[in-house]
Amino acid sequence: MLKKLHLIGLILSLSVLSFANEKSDAIKLVEKGRDSINSNPEIAKKYFEQAAIYFDNSGPSRDKINYLEWRALAYSSTGNCGIASNHFDEAISIAVQLHDYKKAISIYSVKVIRCILDLGGDLQESLQIALRVKEKTANSEDAEFKFLANRLLINVYWDQPEFSEEFVNLAIENHELSLETDNKELQTQATFHLAYAYTEVQKFDLAILNYQNVIKYQRSLNDHAVSASYNNLGSIYARINEYDSALHYFSLAEHHAVLENRPGGVAAANLYKSAVYKDLKQFESTLEACQKALEIFRANGILRRQELCATCITEAYEALGDKSQAYEAFRFELEIKDSLKKLSGQDEMLIVQNQFKAESRALKDSLNYVYQDEINQTKIAEQKNRTIYLIIGLVLSVLFGGFILNRFRITRKQKAIIELQKVEVARQHAELQETHKEITDSITYAKRIQNAILPSKKIINQLLPNSFVLYLPKDVVAGDFYWMNQTPTGILFAAADCTGHGVPGAMVSVVCNNALNRSVREFGLHEPAKILDKTREIVVNEFQKSDKDVKDGMDIALCHLSGKSLQFAGAHNPLWIIRSGEIIEIKADKQPIGSFDKASPFTPHSINLKSGDLVYIFSDGYVDQFGGDRGKKLKAKNMRTIFQKAAQLEVEEQSQFLETEFLKWKADYEQIDDVCVIGTKIL
Repeated sequence: MLKKLHLIGLILSLSVLSFANEKSDAIKLVEKGRDSINSNPEIAKKYFEQAAIYFDNSGPSRDKINYLEWRALAYSSTGNCGIASNHFDEAISIAVQLHDYKKAISIYSVKVIRCILDLGGDLQESLQIALRVKEKTANSEDAEFKFLANRLLINVYWDQPEFSEEFVNLAIENHELSLETDNKELQTQATFHLAYAYTEVQKFDLAILNYQNVIKYQRSLNDHAVSASYNNLGSIYARINEYDSALHYFSLAEHHAVLENRPGGVAAANLYKSAVYKDLKQFESTLEACQKALEIFRANGILRRQELCATCITEAYEALGDKSQAYEAFRFELEIKDSLKKLSGQDEMLIVQNQFKAESRALKDSLNYVYQDEINQTKIAEQKNRTIYLIIGLVLSVLFGGFILNRFRITRKQKAIIELQKVEVARQHAELQETHKEITDSITYAKRIQNAILPSKKIINQLLPNSFVLYLPKDVVAGDFYWMNQTPTGILFAAADCTGHGVPGAMVSVVCNNALNRSVREFGLHEPAKILDKTREIVVNEFQKSDKDVKDGMDIALCHLSGKSLQFAGAHNPLWIIRSGEIIEIKADKQPIGSFDKASPFTPHSINLKSGDLVYIFSDGYVDQFGGDRGKKLKAKNMRTIFQKAAQLEVEEQSQFLETEFLKWKADYEQIDDVCVIGTKIL
């Protein structure tokens, strides 16, 4: 008898160890799947399928809830709404069993967004459930509980114009509730909803302010939803016709979505961009942005957004006069509308509709259970269950021995798979590190090359005394550059801004710098206007060697200084002279150095300077920087004020002052372009 007890104890110990190992491995697989959803949902689904070996045979637990919720998100990301809904519903059911009602409501909120709004489901049942949940939480003293109930209803009302007033009231209420908690994540969500609500009632200043607060919260929390906030901020600027600001924030949204491996965010940013391009009547750009968005939405089965893209593409082709393509796009639009009708049950798909209603009623009943006063009965039931579980446990402990070896085999198989995956991940990580090192080394070497073509501080002081250069590249290498050359009668100096920034901009800058040098040294030109004419000719010829239509080039302000006589010519970039505190602006030609349909000779300007005059040329990176209290461009008015203040300082102090003012304006915003400023004082 004693030996039998020892044997049973050993079997139990081994079984517990086996289950513990399986559980640990399954949780690791869930974490890998979770981390892969945004970048590759198909890979994520495979991780969850492996984890299912354990969780499909396990009882209710919070780990199982997490597994089901993340698996549902993976399937919804690939448009598999039916499977995703089943996993969401099972997760909700387990949460209710475990009396974790907050989790149940939270999961249903996600289901509303991922399986109903995005994929074209019927909102009617969701609205009934959300209203019932809110009603039941109305008298709760738990602020977080009430917040989650409101958030569920907010998600149902999202993008539903007929409920805009309800949405605004809920957003205000939820913001107040969030402040009663210490939960930064809830406060961020509440501020996001409040910003959206202020947008709906056209209180744009308040909306902008709240979105800026949201972005600060999200960046401090490393929240991947920051791309959505940038998109919404851009939408506000688009509504008030500040299109430059709108496109800037949409580009930021796309940039962050790419960094976070969120294809949906990339698609949304491009869909928003297309609307701005359409308003600007830039229909080719409209088409390009819309098609990029559509490709992603189709890959993920997001029908409502596909409908918007199809409409946009149809209108763009019509505006471009391509009737054939417009017709094809319109046919696709009709197909999407038909699919949406089928999914929402509007064409008598009674079987699907009744099944959905039955599932919704069951879910509603489960959520209503939250608020039933059955605590005593629950305790009695739990006591009975514990007794039953004890008996069952004793029986199973004997029977389980026969399955131990099989479990060990499964565990070993899972471990073998995981080990292989670890080896593969380690190999890929090593490859990425090596690739990253090679890229970094290449960029660093490119910086050395670019620095070699820029005049050194020593040369600047020799050729242009009483001057400064402020040079702030956005990245390691830059598209902006400054240039100087000595002539028999004076000094040539220029501030140039090539297409793009970073590595592409730096490559263009090498071509343009070389063209300037050839114009002066090979062709012997000394007048700024003639130098720009020849430089444009050289640049265009260089890029015409390509089979593609290359539009790259540069904007530039070019001066020739001889004593107190100044000659100037510019491509987009002007010349400023500050005399007695006032700015004299010499405008540049509205054409680039590069391919241009209406190219004409550059205009020469001659100016007689006076002692004490300050001469400034610059690229557009300073004036276009976003920042300040409202995240808007600096613009020329503010830049003039800053430069007028700088002019009161000694020349050697001006560079630091201008940089300080630039950084003060930029604050926490990202630098959007390279900055180059040259200033000199006439003695």
